Amino acid sequence: MIVTLAKRLRILRRQKGLTQQALCNELGLNRSTYAKYETGENHPEVETLVRLADYFGVSVDYLLGRSSSPDGRQDVDLPNEQLEFVRFIASHIDEAFFEEFDGSEEEMKEALMENLMFGWEQIKKYMERRRKGRGES
Repeated sequence: MIVTLAKRLRILRRQKGLTQQALCNELGLNRSTYAKYETGENHPEVETLVRLADYFGVSVDYLLGRSSSPDGRQDVDLPNEQLEFVRFIASHIDEAFFEEFDGSEEEMKEALMENLMFGWEQIKKYMERRRKGRGES
């Protein structure tokens, strides 16, 4: 759980273009304590976890890795084979995509993750349009 939390906090912060210090200033957190959240050395108290989720506009379940969807929804409308693929990727992201990057720059890994997240957002938008077209909510 901590590894997923650490990765997601780092990715979300960088997506907002913030340094750790800038984020901590906005939320009133100690930077060295927050840095340990992003490295997985420590984890936030429940109240801080909720504040971080609210700030980033995601669910606590997403931060903790209990959901692959930032809003925490689990009702993915995908065929079983595609759903199995999504679950595999979510649980094996490092092994599946980063193995060939061993020893390379961390930025390379982050760039790939950002591209994957962009693709995921596009898929979610498509699925939402499809649901609306069928009259589902």
